[in-house]
Amino acid sequence: HVNDAGSTHSGGAATPDQGNAGGTGTKATYCGGGGGGAGGAGNAGNYDGDNPENPDTTLRGKGGPGLSIDISGKAKWYAAGGGGGFDYNKASSGCGTGGSGIGGNGGMYYSRVGTAGAANTGSGGGGGGHTYSNTNESYANNGGAGGSGIVIIRHRRATKGFIIIVS
Repeated sequence: HVNDAGSTHSGGAATPDQGNAGGTGTKATYCGGGGGGAGGAGNAGNYDGDNPENPDTTLRGKGGPGLSIDISGKAKWYAAGGGGGFDYNKASSGCGTGGSGIGGNGGMYYSRVGTAGAANTGSGGGGGGHTYSNTNESYANNGGAGGSGIVIIRHRRATKGFIIIVS
C-alpha cells in the first residue's frame, strides 16, 4: 500500500526457516515492494517515475528469488516471491516482476491486474495495482493468486544391495 504522501511502508518481516522479508514500498516511487522468496528478500519499490534514468528500475518491486532444486535430473525453480503492485500511470512497464520467472507480476494502475504465481511451485502472486473509483468509472486491479504448492520428499537412493519384495 503506497498512497500516503511521502510515506514508506515496510515489507513483511522474515520468519526464520520459513521465508524472507518483503521489500519496502513508498509514495515517492509509486511502487509496492516485492514479496520475499525462498532464496532471498523482495526488492524495494524503487521505481522513480520522474527520473527514467534511475539505474534501479529493473529491480522495482521485483519479487524475491526462489530456490533452484534438481529433483528429476533437471533444475527447476520453486517458491519465488510475487512482484509489487504499481500505483501510478507514468510508466507503461508497470512494476514488480515475479521472482525467478515463476512469481506473479504486480498489477499496474488501471490497466493490469496482478498475475498468479506459477502452478506447482508454491510461488507468490503479484500485488494488486491502483484501485480507483468515481461517478464515471471504476478500476479494481486485484492481486494474483499464489501458485499451488508442492510437497518434496527427499530420500537417499540405495547404491548397492538387494531389494526384497514380500507379498
